[in-house]
Amino acid sequence: MLIVICGVAGCGKTTIAKDLAKRLDFEFADADDYHSEENKALMRNGVSLTDKERLPWLLTLHDFLAGWHENGVSGILACSALKQKYRHLLNSSLVYSIGTKFEKENHVPNPVNLNLLFVCLNIDKEVASERLAHRKDHDVIKDSRLMDSQLATLELPPKNECLWTGSSYGKYKDNYLSIEKSYENNTFYYMYVLRVFKDSTVNDVVENILDFLPKFHNFKLV
Repeated sequence: MLIVICGVAGCGKTTIAKDLAKRLDFEFADADDYHSEENKALMRNGVSLTDKERLPWLLTLHDFLAGWHENGVSGILACSALKQKYRHLLNSSLVYSIGTKFEKENHVPNPVNLNLLFVCLNIDKEVASERLAHRKDHDVIKDSRLMDSQLATLELPPKNECLWTGSSYGKYKDNYLSIEKSYENNTFYYMYVLRVFKDSTVNDVVENILDFLPKFHNFKLV
């Protein structure tokens, strides 16, 4: 099983992914470790990356995930994966989704479908910004100036097309599971949107994911 913990900077994806991987005895990787030094320098200075700057990074991450898949490794990757086309690329190397400039050069006619499960930590701007302001242990994104750009870039699947919704009561009622398809290539992946609140602890979030995973297995055949 391959899981990508995603979301905007400050949502806690690296911390959650590490803890979840430890509890499940899965491999762990952090997508930020695979950025070029040029990209890291831009982000350290509060500059948002363009699609062109992200493309080599995303291709590298797809190859990494495909390696896990081919070797039967269960793993968890912490990666922002904010746009739907980024997630399509991670799942099936559909480079055409990034933009027409790359379509002829890098399009893969028969892409592998990794059937990834993306868990998006959906957090409010104020909470994420406060976390970034106090961040000391992150090498790349420490600047809250990126927050507006991150939130504007984030694309969540529509809840009215969800496969499963969370509890109808309480603070987690907005959790839902959806599926995002690339109809041209018949590839797809799942996305579980999980609300993260100011008072949510690491254990709260990880326990929620662990509680969700058995439910997820009921939706794996589509």
